[in-house]
Amino acid sequence: MISEMSPPGMYIGPDGQPYMAQNLRHPSYPGGPMGYPNQFGQQAYPGAPMPYMPQSQNNSAMFTRNLIGSLTVNASKLEDPEKKPGFWFVLQDLSVRTEGFFRLKMNFIDVGDGAMLNKGRAPVLAWTFSDKFQVYSAKKFPGVIESTPLSKCFAAQGIKIPIRKDTKEKDEDED
Repeated sequence: MISEMSPPGMYIGPDGQPYMAQNLRHPSYPGGPMGYPNQFGQQAYPGAPMPYMPQSQNNSAMFTRNLIGSLTVNASKLEDPEKKPGFWFVLQDLSVRTEGFFRLKMNFIDVGDGAMLNKGRAPVLAWTFSDKFQVYSAKKFPGVIESTPLSKCFAAQGIKIPIRKDTKEKDEDED
């Protein structure tokens, strides 16, 4: 399945308000997407494998992992197109295998506290849902959209995301 959209960014604080750089205690706060709600009624947690389709009555059923790619990311200190600094969580290699409409739940987690190491748990400081997005099958894919100004801005700052060349640039290159 193919989905074309700008990488989702998360820029929130524990109270749901914009989280400014000077307020961040640990520069490596990770955040991660969570398939919520998924089609099997299960919840996933960052760092854990995404849920598989439950066992059906038919023992020959195939198991499919629906969310593919890095499920957790660290914060990146970046400027937006208006040159406003912030911490962003860019999910540049995340994809969904199944055609349909989805939302992602993203948790902001403090893993920087040494007391939490090796306990398998960390406090969720904030969470949010992405907007609904559509995933297309290869046959139904309408085509690649133009890269957003935010995507171009992040790519210029070193974030490795695919950026589509403008058609003007392509025409000039051919001359």
